[in-house]
Amino acid sequence: MRINIKGNRYSFVTIVSVCFFLCAFVLPMPIYAAGKAVAWGYNGYGECNVPSPSTGFSSIAAGGNFSLGLKQDGSIWAWGYNEDDECNVPLPNTGFMAIAASIHSLGLKTDGSIVAWGYNGYGECNVPLLNTGFTAISAGYYHSLGLKQDGSIVAWGRNDYNQCNVPEPNIGFTAIAAGGYYSLGLKHDGSIVAWGRNDSGQCNVPEPNTGFSSIAAGYAHSLGLKQDGSIVAWGRNLEGECTVSEPNTGFTAISAGHYHSLGLKQEGSIAAWGSNVYGQCTAPSFNRGFSSISAGWLHSLGLKLNLAIAKCTVTAGKIQYSDNDGDINDFNEMQDAFTASGTISSVPSDLNSVTHIDVNIISADGNSIFYEANDFNYAHDAKKGKFTHTYKIAKGNPTEGAITSLVIDFNKKTFAVTVKSADLTGLACPLQLIISIGDSVISGETNETIVNGPKTLTPTRLMRTYKDTLVVNKAKTKHNSKKLHSDTLSVTGDIAVTDTDVNLCNADVNFIWGQQSFSVPPGSFKASKTGHLFKCSKVAADANGNTGIVTALVDTDKATFTLSVNGANAIDASSASIPFGISFADFNETIDVNRVTGRSW
Repeated sequence: MRINIKGNRYSFVTIVSVCFFLCAFVLPMPIYAAGKAVAWGYNGYGECNVPSPSTGFSSIAAGGNFSLGLKQDGSIWAWGYNEDDECNVPLPNTGFMAIAASIHSLGLKTDGSIVAWGYNGYGECNVPLLNTGFTAISAGYYHSLGLKQDGSIVAWGRNDYNQCNVPEPNIGFTAIAAGGYYSLGLKHDGSIVAWGRNDSGQCNVPEPNTGFSSIAAGYAHSLGLKQDGSIVAWGRNLEGECTVSEPNTGFTAISAGHYHSLGLKQEGSIAAWGSNVYGQCTAPSFNRGFSSISAGWLHSLGLKLNLAIAKCTVTAGKIQYSDNDGDINDFNEMQDAFTASGTISSVPSDLNSVTHIDVNIISADGNSIFYEANDFNYAHDAKKGKFTHTYKIAKGNPTEGAITSLVIDFNKKTFAVTVKSADLTGLACPLQLIISIGDSVISGETNETIVNGPKTLTPTRLMRTYKDTLVVNKAKTKHNSKKLHSDTLSVTGDIAVTDTDVNLCNADVNFIWGQQSFSVPPGSFKASKTGHLFKCSKVAADANGNTGIVTALVDTDKATFTLSVNGANAIDASSASIPFGISFADFNETIDVNRVTGRSW
């Protein structure tokens, strides 16, 4: 869908209600935080197709049907709809430090001047004279705002609702946000000033009008971020754009789109609310590690600071059991290990202000599997620009897992981390590693994980709380048509056990082969001393009364199984694909076995 509004001319590619867009204000940021741009929502004009390489961005801005990205080298990349040249960045495309986007585009240079391009029907791209001394920019619907070093605001473009008439006294402003046909300004005392169109109450700042640290303006709704991390919203709310997601705490940044809103949480996740017709409120999987956000017309952008993970290894260790109560299945901790190394795209320029370095491992389902916070003092802890943290876990005392080694070379921009004696149950690929250096959240994703020793595509004990899975590695049948009760079957493979405390001694276990199911009643399996290895040898019968000697071994720690059936009759392996399954307790999975060897029928 494209809604192209110029003056009073409305042209629609798809018939919809008249839409308007605003980009939230953009403050200049240090050009050190290079990361990966991620986009989601409406993509009819390629506004979500981030150009390759999608890394190296230091800032993002979502426009009407296009997007802007500021690269670490000070150049601007633009993609998406370009009818009015909103994606044609003027030359020389260098020296930019901030960007803003609506139907037109703005770029702030490091020398304090503003460059504007795109639609200019109301003079929104005609930067006033004395184009110097600006520190922040914001692009409204048909008007623009610039914040001066002295705390005054300059406005230009469409002014039919007085959206460019900054109220007096025009001093003491620290942030700006241009809305649909209105404007917001944040004062140094934490109060908000609003002017322009107010048909939906978008200029009626709620009381108490104090304690704000950030502002954002949409088409007809406004957002204010409080110093306590909560968000206040007012104005149009027909799509729920003012209904802030709960819990309304821990926010560090805000952005107001057309009819939707975004909030960035302290841990790097994105909360979104409002219209979601095109998925603009559906943040991508691995909703962690974001450092900034921008809400566009019908799409959204997020910036992730990057870890390039060159090597990642996850090893499933032993379970430490406690037999104090006589229950051999009562385990205390896993002894899993995690190691990763690679490079960091960028680090904070002022490491003297960093007080902590945190490590977080996130599984494919979004759950935090391991987290550890480390105090950090650059002057004391970093030697020659290199931070080294070591910790030795006492033998026989795997308490809660710990980072035994963390090395970050801020000069070479490399990292290496090792976690031992942790419970990583539930970990599944692709996984995400997040390293937070102070307020800089750096993240990376990887599929290259080694579990339970050799690299394999099969599930393991680490995955058992993630989902039911069954993989057959080898299956074989033999049939003798001249002798009854002589058929044999052997199957080996891997399973993902869903219940860490499953006890097969008390469960009925069914092994399914084709249309047959050999049922082993409760009490047939015996547990080993460690409690995670279950063995059984039992005469069992399928539903048709065909018996066979079922011998099985199930390891709920290594998540493997071995099954054989001897002395059976009419085990069917005549078709190319035979379903095989295992059912016990909370586990019930079937998989087609495509290669079965043995004597032909």
